[in-house]
Amino acid sequence: MDLDGKRVTVMGLGTRGGGVGVSRWLAGQGALVTVTDGQPAGVLAESIAALDGLPIRYVLGGHRDEDFRPGGADLVVRNPGVPRRAPMLETARASGVPIEMEMSLFLRHCPAPVIGITGTKGKTTTASLCAVMLGEWEPTTVLAGNMGVSALGQLGRIGPETPVVLELSSWQVEGLIEHGISPAIAVITNIHEDHLDHYDDFADYAGVKRGLVAHQGREDTAVLNAADPEVWAVANESPARVVPFATADRGGPGAWGEGDRLVWRTGGGEVVFDRPAGLALAGTHGLANALAAMAAAMSRGATPEAVATGLRGFGGVRDRLEIVGEVGGV
Repeated sequence: MDLDGKRVTVMGLGTRGGGVGVSRWLAGQGALVTVTDGQPAGVLAESIAALDGLPIRYVLGGHRDEDFRPGGADLVVRNPGVPRRAPMLETARASGVPIEMEMSLFLRHCPAPVIGITGTKGKTTTASLCAVMLGEWEPTTVLAGNMGVSALGQLGRIGPETPVVLELSSWQVEGLIEHGISPAIAVITNIHEDHLDHYDDFADYAGVKRGLVAHQGREDTAVLNAADPEVWAVANESPARVVPFATADRGGPGAWGEGDRLVWRTGGGEVVFDRPAGLALAGTHGLANALAAMAAAMSRGATPEAVATGLRGFGGVRDRLEIVGEVGGV
Protein backbone atom coordinates (compact mmCIF):
# COMPACT_ATOMS: atom_id res chain seq x y z
CA MET A 1 0.00 0.00 0.00
CA ASP A 2 1.70 3.17 -1.22
CA LEU A 3 0.72 6.09 1.01
CA ASP A 4 3.13 8.70 -0.33
CA GLY A 5 1.14 11.84 -1.11
CA LYS A 6 -2.16 10.27 -0.03
CA ARG A 7 -4.54 12.33 2.10
CA VAL A 8 -5.15 10.37 5.29
CA THR A 9 -7.55 11.33 8.05
CA VAL A 10 -6.78 9.82 11.46
CA MET A 11 -9.96 9.79 13.50
CA GLY A 12 -9.17 9.83 17.20
CA LEU A 13 -5.80 10.96 18.52
CA GLY A 14 -6.66 9.97 22.07
CA THR A 15 -4.71 10.30 25.30
CA ARG A 16 -3.40 6.73 25.59
CA GLY A 17 -1.17 6.58 22.54
CA GLY A 18 -3.74 4.97 20.27
CA GLY A 19 -3.45 7.62 17.58
CA VAL A 20 0.13 8.75 18.12
CA GLY A 21 1.90 5.69 16.73
CA VAL A 22 -0.20 5.40 13.60
CA SER A 23 -0.01 9.17 12.92
CA ARG A 24 3.77 9.14 13.23
CA TRP A 25 4.04 6.12 10.93
CA LEU A 26 1.72 7.62 8.32
CA ALA A 27 3.72 10.85 8.26
CA GLY A 28 6.87 8.77 7.81
CA GLN A 29 5.29 7.11 4.79
CA GLY A 30 4.82 10.49 3.14
CA ALA A 31 1.08 10.69 3.73
CA LEU A 32 -0.64 14.07 4.09
CA VAL A 33 -2.01 13.49 7.58
CA THR A 34 -5.01 15.19 9.18
CA VAL A 35 -5.66 14.23 12.80
CA THR A 36 -9.16 14.91 14.04
CA ASP A 37 -10.53 14.39 17.55
CA GLY A 38 -13.64 15.46 19.41
CA GLN A 39 -11.54 16.61 22.36
CA PRO A 40 -9.93 20.08 22.45
CA ALA A 41 -6.19 20.64 22.18
CA GLY A 42 -5.75 21.14 25.93
CA VAL A 43 -6.96 17.63 26.71
CA LEU A 44 -4.73 16.17 24.00
CA ALA A 45 -1.62 18.22 24.81
CA GLU A 46 0.59 15.24 25.65
CA SER A 47 -0.32 13.35 22.49
CA ILE A 48 0.18 16.45 20.33
CA ALA A 49 3.58 17.04 21.93
CA ALA A 50 4.59 13.46 21.03
CA LEU A 51 4.03 14.36 17.37
CA ASP A 52 5.83 17.70 17.51
CA GLY A 53 7.75 18.55 14.37
CA LEU A 54 5.79 16.26 12.06
CA PRO A 55 3.82 17.73 9.13
CA ILE A 56 0.39 16.97 10.60
CA ARG A 57 -2.73 19.12 10.36
CA TYR A 58 -5.04 19.08 13.38
CA VAL A 59 -8.82 19.46 13.52
CA LEU A 60 -9.71 19.30 17.21
CA GLY A 61 -12.82 19.81 19.29
CA GLY A 62 -14.97 18.20 16.59
CA HIS A 63 -14.90 16.60 13.16
CA ARG A 64 -15.40 18.09 9.69
CA ASP A 65 -17.48 16.27 7.13
CA GLU A 66 -15.08 17.12 4.31
CA ASP A 67 -12.24 15.22 6.01
CA PHE A 68 -14.17 11.98 5.49
CA ARG A 69 -15.19 12.41 1.86
CA PRO A 70 -13.23 11.86 -1.38
CA GLY A 71 -12.59 15.58 -1.74
CA GLY A 72 -10.59 15.62 1.48
CA ALA A 73 -9.43 12.08 2.17
CA ASP A 74 -8.11 9.09 0.25
CA LEU A 75 -8.09 7.00 3.42
CA VAL A 76 -9.48 7.17 6.95
CA VAL A 77 -7.67 5.51 9.85
CA ARG A 78 -9.82 4.81 12.87
CA ASN A 79 -8.53 4.83 16.43
CA PRO A 80 -9.68 1.69 18.34
CA GLY A 81 -11.54 3.95 20.78
CA VAL A 82 -13.81 5.28 18.03
CA PRO A 83 -17.06 3.27 17.69
CA ARG A 84 -17.23 1.27 14.47
CA ARG A 85 -20.51 2.96 13.49
CA ALA A 86 -19.52 6.53 14.34
CA PRO A 87 -21.39 8.94 12.02
CA MET A 88 -18.23 10.20 10.30
CA LEU A 89 -17.10 6.65 9.60
CA GLU A 90 -20.48 5.93 8.05
CA THR A 91 -20.01 9.05 5.93
CA ALA A 92 -16.66 7.70 4.72
CA ARG A 93 -18.11 4.28 3.92
CA ALA A 94 -21.06 5.79 2.05
CA SER A 95 -18.66 8.00 0.08
CA GLY A 96 -16.38 5.13 -0.87
CA VAL A 97 -13.43 6.24 1.27
CA PRO A 98 -11.67 3.15 2.68
CA ILE A 99 -11.25 2.79 6.44
CA GLU A 100 -8.26 1.13 8.07
CA MET A 101 -7.01 0.70 11.63
CA GLU A 102 -3.45 0.43 12.89
CA MET A 103 -3.63 -3.36 13.14
CA SER A 104 -4.99 -3.85 9.62
CA LEU A 105 -2.20 -1.63 8.29
CA PHE A 106 0.35 -3.51 10.38
CA LEU A 107 -0.67 -6.97 9.22
CA ARG A 108 -0.57 -5.77 5.60
CA HIS A 109 2.99 -4.49 6.01
CA CYS A 110 4.52 -6.93 8.49
CA PRO A 111 7.01 -9.26 6.76
CA ALA A 112 6.81 -11.92 9.49
CA PRO A 113 4.03 -14.28 10.58
CA VAL A 114 2.09 -12.77 13.47
CA ILE A 115 0.66 -14.28 16.64
CA GLY A 116 -2.55 -12.41 17.51
CA ILE A 117 -4.03 -12.92 20.98
CA THR A 118 -7.50 -11.82 22.06
CA GLY A 119 -10.04 -12.76 24.70
CA THR A 120 -12.17 -11.13 27.36
CA LYS A 121 -9.64 -11.85 30.09
CA GLY A 122 -6.05 -13.00 30.13
CA LYS A 123 -4.86 -11.59 26.83
CA THR A 124 -2.24 -9.25 28.30
CA THR A 125 -0.69 -11.94 30.48
CA THR A 126 -0.87 -14.53 27.70
CA ALA A 127 0.69 -12.20 25.12
CA SER A 128 3.41 -11.05 27.52
CA LEU A 129 4.30 -14.60 28.57
CA CYS A 130 4.28 -15.83 24.97
CA ALA A 131 6.70 -13.05 24.04
CA VAL A 132 8.98 -13.96 26.94
CA MET A 133 9.03 -17.61 25.81
CA LEU A 134 9.73 -16.63 22.21
CA GLY A 135 12.34 -14.14 23.37
CA GLU A 136 14.29 -16.95 25.00
CA TRP A 137 14.31 -18.65 21.60
CA GLU A 138 14.78 -15.57 19.42
CA PRO A 139 15.83 -12.34 21.22
CA THR A 140 14.51 -10.12 18.43
CA THR A 141 10.91 -11.03 19.41
CA VAL A 142 8.49 -8.08 19.20
CA LEU A 143 5.51 -7.56 21.55
CA ALA A 144 3.00 -4.82 20.71
CA GLY A 145 -0.68 -3.97 20.52
CA ASN A 146 -3.29 -3.27 23.13
CA MET A 147 -0.79 -2.76 25.97
CA GLY A 148 0.12 0.68 24.64
CA VAL A 149 2.95 -0.24 22.24
CA SER A 150 2.39 0.87 18.64
CA ALA A 151 2.78 -2.10 16.31
CA LEU A 152 3.53 0.10 13.30
CA GLY A 153 6.32 1.72 15.27
CA GLN A 154 8.04 -1.66 15.51
CA LEU A 155 8.09 -2.44 11.78
CA GLY A 156 11.68 -1.29 11.39
CA ARG A 157 12.79 -4.01 13.82
CA ILE A 158 10.95 -6.85 12.09
CA GLY A 159 12.37 -9.19 9.47
CA PRO A 160 10.79 -12.26 7.84
CA GLU A 161 11.84 -14.55 10.71
CA THR A 162 11.14 -12.22 13.65
CA PRO A 163 8.60 -13.61 16.13
CA VAL A 164 5.79 -11.06 16.53
CA VAL A 165 3.14 -11.14 19.26
CA LEU A 166 0.14 -8.78 19.29
CA GLU A 167 -2.37 -8.32 22.07
CA LEU A 168 -5.65 -7.43 20.34
CA SER A 169 -8.77 -5.89 21.85
CA SER A 170 -12.17 -6.59 20.33
CA TRP A 171 -12.07 -3.12 18.76
CA GLN A 172 -8.78 -3.90 17.08
CA VAL A 173 -10.16 -7.22 15.83
CA GLU A 174 -13.04 -5.30 14.22
CA GLY A 175 -10.54 -3.64 11.88
CA LEU A 176 -9.17 -7.02 10.81
CA ILE A 177 -12.62 -8.45 10.17
CA GLU A 178 -13.58 -5.50 7.97
CA HIS A 179 -10.66 -6.26 5.65
CA GLY A 180 -10.72 -10.06 5.79
CA ILE A 181 -7.41 -10.34 7.67
CA SER A 182 -6.37 -12.87 10.32
CA PRO A 183 -2.97 -13.51 11.92
CA ALA A 184 -1.02 -16.66 11.09
CA ILE A 185 -1.47 -17.88 14.67
CA ALA A 186 -4.67 -16.73 16.38
CA VAL A 187 -5.27 -17.28 20.10
CA ILE A 188 -8.64 -16.80 21.86
CA THR A 189 -8.28 -17.11 25.63
CA ASN A 190 -11.97 -16.95 26.60
CA ILE A 191 -15.19 -15.07 25.83
CA HIS A 192 -17.44 -13.63 28.55
CA GLU A 193 -19.90 -10.74 28.70
CA ASP A 194 -18.05 -7.45 28.35
CA HIS A 195 -18.27 -4.12 26.53
CA LEU A 196 -22.00 -4.60 25.99
CA ASP A 197 -22.38 -0.81 25.90
CA HIS A 198 -20.37 -0.92 22.67
CA TYR A 199 -21.96 -3.95 20.99
CA ASP A 200 -25.52 -4.78 19.99
CA ASP A 201 -25.60 -7.73 22.40
CA PHE A 202 -23.41 -10.55 23.67
CA ALA A 203 -23.73 -12.49 20.42
CA ASP A 204 -22.37 -9.48 18.53
CA TYR A 205 -19.41 -9.16 20.93
CA ALA A 206 -18.64 -12.89 20.89
CA GLY A 207 -18.80 -12.92 17.10
CA VAL A 208 -16.18 -10.18 16.93
CA LYS A 209 -13.86 -12.09 19.26
CA ARG A 210 -14.24 -15.25 17.18
CA GLY A 211 -13.65 -13.13 14.10
CA LEU A 212 -9.93 -13.23 14.85
CA VAL A 213 -9.81 -16.67 13.19
CA ALA A 214 -12.44 -15.99 10.52
CA HIS A 215 -10.01 -15.42 7.66
CA GLN A 216 -7.32 -17.95 8.47
CA GLY A 217 -6.28 -20.49 5.87
CA ARG A 218 -5.21 -24.11 6.04
CA GLU A 219 -1.60 -23.11 6.66
CA ASP A 220 -2.57 -21.11 9.77
CA THR A 221 -3.08 -22.13 13.40
CA ALA A 222 -5.98 -21.41 15.78
CA VAL A 223 -5.21 -21.86 19.49
CA LEU A 224 -8.62 -22.20 21.14
CA ASN A 225 -9.89 -22.70 24.69
CA ALA A 226 -11.57 -26.09 24.53
CA ALA A 227 -13.29 -25.50 27.89
CA ASP A 228 -15.07 -22.33 26.75
CA PRO A 229 -18.13 -23.09 24.58
CA GLU A 230 -18.15 -19.59 23.07
CA VAL A 231 -14.55 -20.01 21.93
CA TRP A 232 -14.80 -23.65 20.92
CA ALA A 233 -17.86 -22.93 18.77
CA VAL A 234 -15.53 -21.85 15.97
CA ALA A 235 -13.32 -24.95 16.10
CA ASN A 236 -15.27 -26.92 13.51
CA GLU A 237 -15.72 -23.90 11.24
CA SER A 238 -12.08 -22.94 10.83
CA PRO A 239 -9.96 -24.35 8.01
CA ALA A 240 -6.87 -23.66 10.14
CA ARG A 241 -5.05 -26.25 12.22
CA VAL A 242 -6.85 -26.14 15.58
CA VAL A 243 -4.73 -26.48 18.73
CA PRO A 244 -6.93 -26.88 21.82
CA PHE A 245 -5.95 -25.98 25.36
CA ALA A 246 -7.67 -26.55 28.70
CA THR A 247 -6.72 -26.76 32.36
CA ALA A 248 -7.72 -30.45 32.44
CA ASP A 249 -6.26 -33.05 30.09
CA ARG A 250 -8.84 -33.99 27.47
CA GLY A 251 -6.58 -36.41 25.66
CA GLY A 252 -5.19 -36.11 22.18
CA PRO A 253 -2.93 -33.36 20.80
CA GLY A 254 -3.03 -29.94 22.44
CA ALA A 255 -1.91 -28.01 25.50
CA TRP A 256 -3.27 -29.50 28.71
CA GLY A 257 -3.03 -28.88 32.42
CA GLU A 258 -2.24 -31.69 34.84
CA GLY A 259 -2.15 -30.18 38.31
CA ASP A 260 0.86 -27.89 38.27
CA ARG A 261 2.20 -29.35 35.04
CA LEU A 262 1.71 -28.14 31.49
CA VAL A 263 1.60 -30.83 28.85
CA TRP A 264 2.31 -30.13 25.18
CA ARG A 265 1.17 -33.13 23.18
CA THR A 266 1.50 -33.72 19.46
CA GLY A 267 1.32 -36.76 17.24
CA GLY A 268 5.02 -37.20 17.82
CA GLY A 269 4.90 -37.35 21.62
CA GLU A 270 4.64 -34.94 24.53
CA VAL A 271 6.72 -32.44 26.48
CA VAL A 272 5.94 -31.62 30.11
CA PHE A 273 6.67 -28.29 31.81
CA ASP A 274 6.37 -27.32 35.48
CA ARG A 275 4.25 -24.32 36.34
CA PRO A 276 6.37 -22.01 38.49
CA ALA A 277 5.27 -21.07 41.98
CA GLY A 278 4.36 -17.46 42.65
CA LEU A 279 1.58 -15.02 41.88
CA ALA A 280 2.21 -14.37 38.18
CA LEU A 281 0.54 -17.60 36.99
CA ALA A 282 -1.40 -18.55 40.12
CA GLY A 283 -4.91 -19.97 40.01
CA THR A 284 -6.86 -21.76 37.32
CA HIS A 285 -6.87 -18.67 35.15
CA GLY A 286 -3.08 -18.40 35.45
CA LEU A 287 -2.72 -21.99 34.30
CA ALA A 288 -5.03 -21.32 31.34
CA ASN A 289 -2.98 -18.27 30.35
CA ALA A 290 0.25 -20.28 30.56
CA LEU A 291 -1.20 -23.08 28.43
CA ALA A 292 -2.38 -20.67 25.73
CA ALA A 293 1.00 -18.90 25.67
CA MET A 294 2.86 -22.21 25.52
CA ALA A 295 0.67 -23.49 22.68
CA ALA A 296 1.25 -20.32 20.64
CA ALA A 297 5.01 -20.26 21.28
CA MET A 298 5.46 -23.94 20.45
CA SER A 299 3.30 -23.55 17.34
CA ARG A 300 5.55 -20.68 16.22
CA GLY A 301 8.63 -22.88 16.57
CA ALA A 302 10.06 -22.11 20.01
CA THR A 303 12.13 -24.87 21.57
CA PRO A 304 10.97 -26.66 24.74
CA GLU A 305 14.05 -25.25 26.50
CA ALA A 306 13.02 -21.69 25.61
CA VAL A 307 9.46 -22.27 26.79
CA ALA A 308 10.67 -23.74 30.10
CA THR A 309 13.07 -20.84 30.66
CA GLY A 310 10.33 -18.34 29.82
CA LEU A 311 7.96 -19.93 32.30
CA ARG A 312 10.54 -19.82 35.08
CA GLY A 313 11.55 -16.24 34.35
CA PHE A 314 8.13 -14.69 33.83
CA GLY A 315 7.64 -11.91 36.36
CA GLY A 316 4.00 -11.19 35.57
CA VAL A 317 2.29 -8.06 34.31
CA ARG A 318 2.09 -4.77 36.15
CA ASP A 319 -1.15 -4.29 38.15
CA ARG A 320 -2.05 -7.99 37.83
CA LEU A 321 -1.48 -10.20 40.90
CA GLU A 322 1.45 -8.00 41.82
CA ILE A 323 3.10 -7.79 45.24
CA VAL A 324 3.00 -4.11 46.16
CA GLY A 325 4.29 -4.23 49.74
CA GLU A 326 4.28 -5.94 53.11
CA VAL A 327 2.43 -4.69 56.18
CA GLY A 328 2.65 -6.40 59.55
CA GLY A 329 4.13 -9.51 58.02
CA VAL A 330 1.35 -9.80 55.46
